[in-house]
Amino acid sequence: MGLTQVNSEGIKDGEIKNADIKSDAAIDLTKLNSGSLPNGIAVNQQNIAAGQLVTGHIAAGTGFQISNSNVSDNAAIALSKLASTPAVLTGSTNNTITTVTGANAIQGEANLTFDGNNLSQTISSSGHGASITTTGNVYPQITLGANRSSENNSLGDVVAKWNGTKVAAISFTAGPDTTDKDDGKIGFDTRPSGVSNGPGLLRRMTITSTGDVEIPDGNLVIGTSGHGIDFSATSDASGKTSELLDDYEEGTFTPTIRANLNTNGSADGTGSYVKVGKKVTIHVNIGNKTLTSFPASGGAIRIDGLPFNVNPNVGDEFAISSKCIIMGVDNNSNNVYFRSDTNQAYLFGYYNQDGSTWAYHDSSFYDNSGVYVIFNMTYFTNS
Repeated sequence: MGLTQVNSEGIKDGEIKNADIKSDAAIDLTKLNSGSLPNGIAVNQQNIAAGQLVTGHIAAGTGFQISNSNVSDNAAIALSKLASTPAVLTGSTNNTITTVTGANAIQGEANLTFDGNNLSQTISSSGHGASITTTGNVYPQITLGANRSSENNSLGDVVAKWNGTKVAAISFTAGPDTTDKDDGKIGFDTRPSGVSNGPGLLRRMTITSTGDVEIPDGNLVIGTSGHGIDFSATSDASGKTSELLDDYEEGTFTPTIRANLNTNGSADGTGSYVKVGKKVTIHVNIGNKTLTSFPASGGAIRIDGLPFNVNPNVGDEFAISSKCIIMGVDNNSNNVYFRSDTNQAYLFGYYNQDGSTWAYHDSSFYDNSGVYVIFNMTYFTNS
């Protein structure tokens, strides 16, 4: 029923319904009191005359809505009438990530970009970059994941570049179990200098899925004296004092044969050594020497020039050579040995006089041409 007239008794409650108001009917909102639109009343945009809608006409909870399509281009909306001032975005370019920089302010970060595949950050000060910090008794984690098909396929890499060139990397790779795909390896790569047209990064060390450490090409260098390989996991003898293998060395030295009391007529030979930990093994070769200038009363025969001093500790201070090959010597040359002296780098010659008594081998016995003294010996040094 259309509304055509109103009598003196007025309009009773409920007698005008939405259906009774045509879509092109004009309602002068200035004739309505504040808050006089009850719930469920729909007012179309075209039915609101210019200047007729004020905030007092929209009662809370009425369900009245204003959408963008209902606001004309020349309409003025005071931001002060809104619940809060909207944030304003500044400094944004393609692919930049935005951050909140203050109340109602969003800034596009020029140094932080994401293009759908790559997240990139450019920094200008050392020590800056990505940081993950926990706030409780928990730990952070960075996860690299891939479903590769073959052993040694990379599952993820951490790469270092120097002026744009890859120079080092840590590579997490698939292990040998390509069925269950539940084992892995860690590889460490570096790039040698001067290989611009070469293979690039080379694998230097791998920790295998079984815990072995493999070095395909290179050396394990212990950079601090006193450190080495610790064998403390092995079983021990009751007198054990150390399980650290902290030294290995090999080289040459110059043994000098001389009289103990006088260096006149001394001669040099050749020597080599191998040192493992504190144990030193030497080979002495004094061959075809002319010792005719030896003093007549020079005391015991002596060899100087050991590569390391003999350990002075009790039990280590004396060591005996193998039986010597002696030629060109006058007397008692069949049972000659050389013995170390505590904390010294020389040896004295001894011989067995009668099967039970040992004595110094006198240097006067060597006053000849074509003298040979050859032997091996193992002794302990102090480190």
